[in-house]
Amino acid sequence: MPAVNDVGEPCAGERHARFEVAGAGNGAVMATENGSPRETGGPEPGPAYNSHRASARPYTRLSGLRDGHPRKCPPGKGFWVCRATRCPDQEGTYEVNATSTVPVRVEGGGDQVVAHVGLHALGSFADRLGLGEELSAAVASGGDQRVLGHDRGKVLTQMMLMLAGGGECCRDIEYLRSQPGLFGSVPSDSTVWRTFARIDETTLGYLRQAMGDVRSQVWSRSAATTGIAPVVLDIDASLVEIHSENKEGAAVSYKGGYGFHPMFCFADATGEALAALLRPGNAAANSIDDHLAVLDEAIAQLPEQIAAGHGDGDDSATVAREIRVRADSAGCSTRLAAACRARNVGFSVVARSNRAITAAVSVVADDEDRWAVALDQDGDDRDRSGVVEVTNLVDLSWRGRPAPA
Repeated sequence: MPAVNDVGEPCAGERHARFEVAGAGNGAVMATENGSPRETGGPEPGPAYNSHRASARPYTRLSGLRDGHPRKCPPGKGFWVCRATRCPDQEGTYEVNATSTVPVRVEGGGDQVVAHVGLHALGSFADRLGLGEELSAAVASGGDQRVLGHDRGKVLTQMMLMLAGGGECCRDIEYLRSQPGLFGSVPSDSTVWRTFARIDETTLGYLRQAMGDVRSQVWSRSAATTGIAPVVLDIDASLVEIHSENKEGAAVSYKGGYGFHPMFCFADATGEALAALLRPGNAAANSIDDHLAVLDEAIAQLPEQIAAGHGDGDDSATVAREIRVRADSAGCSTRLAAACRARNVGFSVVARSNRAITAAVSVVADDEDRWAVALDQDGDDRDRSGVVEVTNLVDLSWRGRPAPA
């Protein structure tokens, strides 16, 4: 293991040494120079160190490297950087870790270009949150206890980075593999495929719980999600066209295309997708069953203090924070409204124009006290627009007819 200074160069006086790593009795890491132990700030070598000294594996022999810059190096000392450690008792493959990126230092004024450095910042943020470790534990809880070359939590996190960078399939992981200086050891596309193929319903449930736990940590520290303001959820479906008719579950959509018609539930404050339901292209946009499926899954992804009281049939007295759901005209159904009320969830849906609503708007058209200025997505007043509450002026009973599904 090379001794380097703060600019990544070998320190003077250490440039031809051979460094090894061995475990001390209390788990500390000791460095050796040509077979002789040197201080690294830890305790003196113990019996465990001496017993494994002969079997310690060499890391990097510095012969052939150019002279290092001696600045900032104390006499006879150097800046020691431990980039990889291994316990001498460990057998087989080196222990894998769940970090998706390699620590780097960004400097301005250089003349080189590094691709995907923005994804490195996103991956570093995920590593700081411990996302990879949480996903690894979830996969293990699902029954996958094998010793692997790539930590499964890291594989899933790097796949998220690939998707954030515009990737569309397993093969696109190669974009990250081309930058080992940023992302370290990246799995192959076949490893990615095997990872997803082994995720069953039980493991998927653990993974969702792990994502919810990490999200709770983030939301507790974000000004956009703390406070007492209602949590707004948006439900909508989207058409995803594909170029192959052999994809499982794909079908012709109502617009004549071919692919999928997934339904999503997003958090308005952060824009993140809390839940998604993969559906064939011919799935109905106004399926209330699908609306309720993504709604319940999204509520389960919220922090416990927000989700409390919003289960089906929960007592309204247990609600700590209000949740509101927004949907387009596909969600305009008395069944969705009743289901939201059963979950103590407010709702706002786009209603199809009919005579009852038109008549109600006509009643309040000239009543300026009932109208409020409409706001755009930035919270600013929308020009020549307004909103009015007409629920008490519309007959919501279906006069004995069954409510639409």
